[in-house]
Amino acid sequence: MAICLRSVRITFVLLVCFSVPALAFVEEMHEDMKENLPAEKQDEESSPSIEGSVETAGNVYATYNRYRNSSKLQYRVFENVTFDATFDQNWFFRFNSRIIYQTQKGGATGNWVFNFFYGYLDFSGEKIGFQLGRIMDFNNLVYLCFDGLNLESTIGIGDHRLSLDLYGGFIVRDDYLEEYRNPWVLRSFNGTDYRNIFIRQRMGDYIAGFKAEFFAKNAGIFGVEYQLVFNRNAIAEHYASLNFDTMFSKVFKLYGYGTLDLVELRPSNTLFGVQVDPLDLLSLVFEHEYYRPVFIKNSYFWTYFEPFGNQEASATLVIFVSKLLTIDIKYGAVIYDGEPNIGNDVSCNLEHRDFFGFGVRIGAEMIVGPEGNLITCQTMIKRRISVFDFLAGGGGEFYNEKSLAAGLSAGYFATLGVDVEIVKSLVLSAAGSLAGNKDYRYDVRGNISLKYLL
Repeated sequence: MAICLRSVRITFVLLVCFSVPALAFVEEMHEDMKENLPAEKQDEESSPSIEGSVETAGNVYATYNRYRNSSKLQYRVFENVTFDATFDQNWFFRFNSRIIYQTQKGGATGNWVFNFFYGYLDFSGEKIGFQLGRIMDFNNLVYLCFDGLNLESTIGIGDHRLSLDLYGGFIVRDDYLEEYRNPWVLRSFNGTDYRNIFIRQRMGDYIAGFKAEFFAKNAGIFGVEYQLVFNRNAIAEHYASLNFDTMFSKVFKLYGYGTLDLVELRPSNTLFGVQVDPLDLLSLVFEHEYYRPVFIKNSYFWTYFEPFGNQEASATLVIFVSKLLTIDIKYGAVIYDGEPNIGNDVSCNLEHRDFFGFGVRIGAEMIVGPEGNLITCQTMIKRRISVFDFLAGGGGEFYNEKSLAAGLSAGYFATLGVDVEIVKSLVLSAAGSLAGNKDYRYDVRGNISLKYLL
């Protein structure tokens, strides 16, 4: 235990010791660069600018439960502010927050909720940079939101480049459950993201990590990472990983990553993929992925979930019939550590980007195995007419927990949405969806928002 405590203290001392001279060096370097610029260029680069959006939106959810024979109506309204402020070519400030009023309370959350997703000062120099403040990092071993410091350094080695990151701080609440309207995602309902429940238990824990990536010209990207989460005078999580993505050939490509849980001495997530493009109109992708849920050791989830891992071996064939028409067919076999039977996942999708002026996507997927049997069919179209962007689609679901021959219960879903460009910087969005199955006679959801682009 003393060794663990000492290692964590050393890590953070190194962070502080390295950051102070680095910040001073950055300031000096920045001033030197400005002095060497022409007067016109100095004025141009010092002029501040801001880009982002201010969005006012409301959501309504109406459901009817067959078993309870009751309906429920919930709504919420929110104001979201997101912007990137540029001070000059090196200095930035990035911010994203939301204030919500909702009728449905989740856990200890009340009617009023304030989510401060991120807000940090960002310096980006030619060889060194940093972020200071509340940082949301999707690139770490464990996606997280923390208050702290991330230091970056770039070293040129001939035609190659080495990127180094050293970060540390303490983890804060993560409620990034933002609805998004991907043009091709038919049902992006905002539900509970259980990953966030696990992360929320890390609130107040200290985190430190180190990342290194080597960008080899005409060869690929190769990286390693180490991460430590420290909770109540003990190591709660302890990871090491590596990743690679080759680019030495236009026909053959290897990619993947591997993460080792150093507490359990077991892999927590690995992926190995091979992509072969023998022809311009044909692509083959083979992947093997292993995923083991990693729970915090003092988590109450540990009592109910065994840390079994799942493996999936899949093959995907992508056919580029033309510049506008693409077909992909996939088969995956799912292998469970705690279950002798395997699962089978078969899917097929067709996308045409200009079918008589419409973008069209048709898809079907069948999952058969220990987790249940599910068949999903869906169709979606989109088109822009004048200042209107229309999105519409629908489909059906058939599900049971026994076998395909035992009979499948049917469900349906449909959605319709439109974005209206009122003026160049003002967009009005409206969307609605309707779904139903054996449990719910209907589930109606509506969303309307007004977004001003800064």
